[in-house]
Amino acid sequence: EKGEVPVLLEFDLAQDPSKQLLVVATDSDRPLAVAVLLQSLGWSGPYQNFLAAAVLVFTFGMITTEVLHRTMVAMIGVALTLTLLAIQHRVPSLSKTIAWMDHGTLALLWGMMVIVGITMRTGFFEWTGVLACRLSGGNKQRLMLLLCLVTGTLSAFLDNV
Repeated sequence: EKGEVPVLLEFDLAQDPSKQLLVVATDSDRPLAVAVLLQSLGWSGPYQNFLAAAVLVFTFGMITTEVLHRTMVAMIGVALTLTLLAIQHRVPSLSKTIAWMDHGTLALLWGMMVIVGITMRTGFFEWTGVLACRLSGGNKQRLMLLLCLVTGTLSAFLDNV
């Protein structure tokens, strides 16, 4: 209903889970529905934030250093993430994973990558660089300004992923 605010409570289980007690109290006159899901996150539960940060740093570090192609690094990052989720018994379903994806953004990026790939094969980017060098007349400041303008203009319309 409108106005309902879900509440997430986290608590540690006692050594003997059968002695655990959860008390919910409210001042509402209406019936209150309570759903409790106890899920073991395994040994990695307490370290889940650290592990997620480690995967993120590893992935960005590999992309930055270009040790492997960024597509391969992204796939390795996804595999690591899914492995950690499997260890914690939290593997998302395929339908949930597909729901997380923004298909409009993916289609836009794919289309832009196709355009950049075709434009790159024509030599357009090299031609614009040579043209900027010619127009600068050997002046370093003018060349830098022209290259910034050309790069900024092309980046506004083309994919730079």
